[in-house]
Amino acid sequence: MLKMLIRNRQLIKNMPNSSLSNGPIEGINRNIKQIKRTADGYRNWQSFSYHIQLEFKIRLKKRNPTRK
Repeated sequence: MLKMLIRNRQLIKNMPNSSLSNGPIEGINRNIKQIKRTADGYRNWQSFSYHIQLEFKIRLKKRNPTRK
């Protein structure tokens, strides 16, 4: 831990000067982990991905099949 503090001392020193927060990203990560915990019943990755997109109301891309 001491090595980490020494290595990042400049970042730690500048932290009070920044108005940025990683809170929103941590919230998204927490929600995805919660979905993963309840995702035992999903058949495949695509179903899991759709569930994440619906949870965060991400616009789903419509597929336009190309036929020749």
